[in-house]
Amino acid sequence: PEGTDKKLGVYAQGEFVWNERLTIIPGLRVDFGDRTPSAATAALGGTSVEDEAVSPKLSALYKINDSWGVFGTLARTERMPTLDELYSTDGGRQPSLNLEKEAADSIELGLTYQHEGLFNADDTLQLKATAFHSDLSNLIVTNAATGAVPRYLNVRSAEIWGAELEASYDAERWFASLGYSNVKSAYRDMPNPAANGLTIADTPAENLALTLGAKFPDRGLIVGWTAYYYDAITTNSVATTSAGTITPTYTPAYDTHDLFVTWKPQDGALAGMDVTLTVENVSDADYKNNLSLDRAQGMNAKLSVGKNFTW
Repeated sequence: PEGTDKKLGVYAQGEFVWNERLTIIPGLRVDFGDRTPSAATAALGGTSVEDEAVSPKLSALYKINDSWGVFGTLARTERMPTLDELYSTDGGRQPSLNLEKEAADSIELGLTYQHEGLFNADDTLQLKATAFHSDLSNLIVTNAATGAVPRYLNVRSAEIWGAELEASYDAERWFASLGYSNVKSAYRDMPNPAANGLTIADTPAENLALTLGAKFPDRGLIVGWTAYYYDAITTNSVATTSAGTITPTYTPAYDTHDLFVTWKPQDGALAGMDVTLTVENVSDADYKNNLSLDRAQGMNAKLSVGKNFTW
């Protein structure tokens, strides 16, 4: 895409605590954008545009006791289209010069739990559960229609909702963590009624990440295993006309597994060193994440070496 995009973002956030239990966090972000097309894009109808996006939020956290807490957020988010979305002309498509800003009205509610000394004096268990819902307007999506049509378009109305769960346990000799995410989405108020309720194209598949590891403090070693599980998903690209094209894409379920070992010498000449070896996708699985354009790489190994210095 040919053009220049100058951006400036300004934000302010406050934190107010009452009675050491209730925390209120208001925030406001304003983004200013100045987009200028190249001569080639201007010849296709592109013009210079100055725009702004305003995104306020209000968050609250209430500490019920030393272990339990509840939190919530109300937010409105605006996003200006990017140069890619405005000026892309790949595959004979036309630039999407009439894109409007996306906007989302969102609510998030959650619960936290923390407990120290669960099985012994120095272990810690942490849990966090979150549910969320967003109503979107002018959502920017890929155009499913073919031929000399704009590459991207605005969907009048859409909805995203779901839940996430995070858990971690840490002790002297071992540790574990779990992350789960289930995001749902749907087109709403579409000119083509057949598109209403279908899953939006860039929705992530339901997924789970599990890590188990062991510590050997006397040797400065940490070893572990991480597994990722992704469910099958069918998403849909659309065109916003009464007979608009609907293109479903099915991505099958898959799982991958990583192994890692970290060595941190505690004394001697190598004290302060941090050496980590990670082998990703140890089963050499052939898969494609539904949010990726290409198939994933096979088994690969990464070695990192770091050193901390203290003065």
